[in-house]
Amino acid sequence: MLDGAIEINGRSYEKHTYGFLPAGYPRERARSTHGAVLLTMFYGPVSVRSGRGTGFDERRLVEYVNPLTMDWDPGLVDPQLSKGVAIKPLRTDPDTGETSFLYCSPPHRVATYNVRSISSRAWRASIFRRRSSLARGGN
Repeated sequence: MLDGAIEINGRSYEKHTYGFLPAGYPRERARSTHGAVLLTMFYGPVSVRSGRGTGFDERRLVEYVNPLTMDWDPGLVDPQLSKGVAIKPLRTDPDTGETSFLYCSPPHRVATYNVRSISSRAWRASIFRRRSSLARGGN
């Protein structure tokens, strides 16, 4: 949730909260009193159906996370990164192991590795692989 608030199936999502509602998850009711700005991703065709749903994979459901109540965890970050880098894990896919998380890095951090040793070609290839993964449904 980027701004505002929305209620889905009686669950309130306010600014900065997170939810992962998998395909097939019934969205029976939704309302917003003063409007909301959401970042919504769909990993396939979207269809609207009335009546009883076809079911969903409950292992994939993350109904609600409030990152403001979580501590930043530096222990989950590669120790070669500079001090102060930390994450807040939001969801781990039960099939692929891919994790969605918030990332925190202090301003003006100094890398502990030689940036010049990473060629721009390798960097571009890395970004392309990440974009390809997103196109196939990765987070």
